[in-house]
Amino acid sequence: MNFEPTQDRRMLADTLSRFISDRYPIEHRHAIAYSKPGFDEATWSGFAELGTVAALFPESHGGLGGSGFDIATVFEALGRGLVVEPFLGSLMAGQALLHAGGHDALLERIASGEVRATLAWEEADGRYVPAFVAVTARRSDDSDIWRLDGSKCAIRQGLSAHWFIVSARTSGAVNEEDGINLFLVAADAEGLAMSSLGTIDGGSVSSLELQNVQAIALTGGFDHWNAPSELACSHFALRASEPCMSHATPLSNFYRPESSSASLSAVSRLCSTAWRPYCSRSNRPTRRSSTRPRHSTATTASNGSALCRPPSSQWAVSGRWCRKRQSRPASRTRAEVNAW
Repeated sequence: MNFEPTQDRRMLADTLSRFISDRYPIEHRHAIAYSKPGFDEATWSGFAELGTVAALFPESHGGLGGSGFDIATVFEALGRGLVVEPFLGSLMAGQALLHAGGHDALLERIASGEVRATLAWEEADGRYVPAFVAVTARRSDDSDIWRLDGSKCAIRQGLSAHWFIVSARTSGAVNEEDGINLFLVAADAEGLAMSSLGTIDGGSVSSLELQNVQAIALTGGFDHWNAPSELACSHFALRASEPCMSHATPLSNFYRPESSSASLSAVSRLCSTAWRPYCSRSNRPTRRSSTRPRHSTATTASNGSALCRPPSSQWAVSGRWCRKRQSRPASRTRAEVNAW
């Protein structure tokens, strides 16, 4: 199987990268992420004009791709910029509508970015299990209309959604996989109450309270959104972690005694300063009364300055920096230790 990106996907990735680099700096990202709505309408429209949302859906339903490679390409670019706009919700809701069928007009509006939708599947007692559904659905007098009662929580970017895809139970116990269906609910439906709060990384999560809320049933199962969303989250996290990995020192550097890298020198100084009072075997912290000093390695000079005894060789890690440390004077003031 050929995993090389096609020319169209490379062009899409380059276009998204330039757009994020030019119009989505980290300062702009933080400003919109920690605002009340948790996203920016103008930025969302800019992404939509580039075909970012359309790339998540097949051409037969108003999209530009829709394959796993297209989803990976889009979310890798979004991950590099830590984009908070509600692409994941649109992907999950669109996949549910795609497999249900009969909602092509709504799906095309989602693919164009004109309408936003998200999936509401998690419940407070569900412990991240999609099959745990306590929200109930009952058929009203009209056979095409259902009524939902219950609550959903942890809906990412729920404030931005025009439509919700809600999982509800038509039969069975709350933890059974059978008897679950998806329902289409308008964000302004009567009996629907939403509360939201901000998250530590920006954006918002919402909770829904449904009381006799009108809904339209979707066919085709309730878990078709799972695999595409896992793929999207994996590629988003892969690229979002790149800045952290680029600043991390390879572990092998810590096992090369003669390494002269600046990272190793900095870590050596940090370790020697932080752990110096604890290094001696006979002077490790033990349970003591409150009237005695906390660390017995500390002594006092004639001028009253605190001194630290260098660690014993039996507790020192072998290496160049350790041998140099043992050759230093036996007593140092606290200021000298901190400077070292």
